[in-house]
Amino acid sequence: MLSLRRNRETGSGSGTRPLSELLQNIAEDFYCFLFPPKCILCGVDLEDGGRIICNDCQRRLLKEPESTLPFCPYCRSSYPDYYEKCRRCGGRKSPGKLYALYEVNDSLRYYLHHFKYHRRPEIGMDFARKAYGVYGNADFINEIDLIIPVPMHKRKQLSRGYNQAEVLAKQLAGVFKLPVNASAIKRLRNTKSQTYLDPEKRFGNVKGAFRVESVDAVKNKTILLVDDIVTTGATLTECSRVLRKSGAKGVISFAVMRQHARNL
Repeated sequence: MLSLRRNRETGSGSGTRPLSELLQNIAEDFYCFLFPPKCILCGVDLEDGGRIICNDCQRRLLKEPESTLPFCPYCRSSYPDYYEKCRRCGGRKSPGKLYALYEVNDSLRYYLHHFKYHRRPEIGMDFARKAYGVYGNADFINEIDLIIPVPMHKRKQLSRGYNQAEVLAKQLAGVFKLPVNASAIKRLRNTKSQTYLDPEKRFGNVKGAFRVESVDAVKNKTILLVDDIVTTGATLTECSRVLRKSGAKGVISFAVMRQHARNL
């Protein structure tokens, strides 16, 4: 069972654990015995209670990305990675060079939902490992000096429990062996959710919402700016703007998923 396996992996015995914690683990194991956890996508029983999808769904879900090129959220086109911004639209309302692993689909959205709202950091690690498999040898990775997550307002973070972009940024920092600074940018306002706003209102909603807290931390550095999903690119564009204004040499953005134009 999961708790017993955790004891073996950490080398801790029941004698060193509080009795209440030991009883809780036994109760959890018994519950899993009576009600085996199931894959959230296909419903098959899971052998590992620490996961939420089965191996088959994971392989299907985390398939190879359709494109490894940077993506313009404004005109929805990919472009050669030696360009700093999209040439088709001139990079209007764009954070610049932006890479995303996948286009949004229902299964990925549901999987990401568990990462964001159910505090399942192992899902972020799935995406971090996939990013390393896809971009580990990419030229742009060699340009990166620092990884920074898109910040969440402190009230929202207290309510949700954690900032999924920060978790993902730290996991990416681990697999790419790069430094991370989760406090370099601060969100000044608890902005409205972007979900139900049209593209123009999204840009207005986040304008002036961010501030660089330490100019020295970003000055003359190339930043990898990390978020979980990009739709219009409004949030990444505003964060990128304040980083450049504070002296960042360059900003390259990364998101797990990008929204297709037909879904806007």
